[in-house]
Amino acid sequence: MNPQIQNQESMLKESIKRFLTSYHNGSSDFSSFESIFFRLIQTMLDPPLEITWFYSAVTFHAAKSSPHSNKPSSRVIIAKDLLNLLVSCSNLSSASKRIALLAPVVYELYNIVYDCRKNGLPVEMEVEKLVDNVINHVMMSAEVYDYGNGVVEFGNAVVCFEDLVRVWTADRGGGSCDFGENLRVLFPVLTDGIWKGMNARCGIQELVGIVMCEVFFLRLYLRCDSGMCREGLLKDTRNQAIQSIKGFRNCYFLGEVPDSLAMIFW
Repeated sequence: MNPQIQNQESMLKESIKRFLTSYHNGSSDFSSFESIFFRLIQTMLDPPLEITWFYSAVTFHAAKSSPHSNKPSSRVIIAKDLLNLLVSCSNLSSASKRIALLAPVVYELYNIVYDCRKNGLPVEMEVEKLVDNVINHVMMSAEVYDYGNGVVEFGNAVVCFEDLVRVWTADRGGGSCDFGENLRVLFPVLTDGIWKGMNARCGIQELVGIVMCEVFFLRLYLRCDSGMCREGLLKDTRNQAIQSIKGFRNCYFLGEVPDSLAMIFW
């Protein structure tokens, strides 16, 4: 292994361990982590997904620990900032990596929608706009995806995936749950078959399919609640499914979506 990569992985593992300990001891000052990883990312043209995820998770948890951050409007702003950060860190990344990076954004959007519904609050228009922005980013990435010429990242496993899942779900009990329970928190709409098929060495392509599935069904859920007529909803959903299938022939997306749509509409 390249010594530089090896040093980065060792640094990431130690930082994750220290962060989780600090978080569960009640600390909300993560400035040291932010400073170190910001400087590290600034030295890279295309930061590894793992480094970007950890840095963005630290900034995300720091923002959520600020006063009034639990207000729906504040949570939307935090989610928007997270999306902008992840997009800005992946300008030179492959299409697959740009999509895989968005998993935490979709996770937080689901949480916002779920909590609003649970508390009888309306979902803000800004949430729907953010979901549309995520979908547009996915579709734009899919348009440049060169599947036919073999640009596929099947072998690229995410380093420290299990621990990074714990970092993202720390505010929802992630540090004290087992890996399977943490996966259910981070990826709330996947079936048992997908959860059981995942392991601590999840790959980029699995994440691509997961992000596509989750944002697809999140948008569908919001559309179902918008008062759109059944015929219009069906047409809109079919169009989105066709665009996604044409753009990314991903086994996770292809395996999850058709059967679920059949149960919904037929």
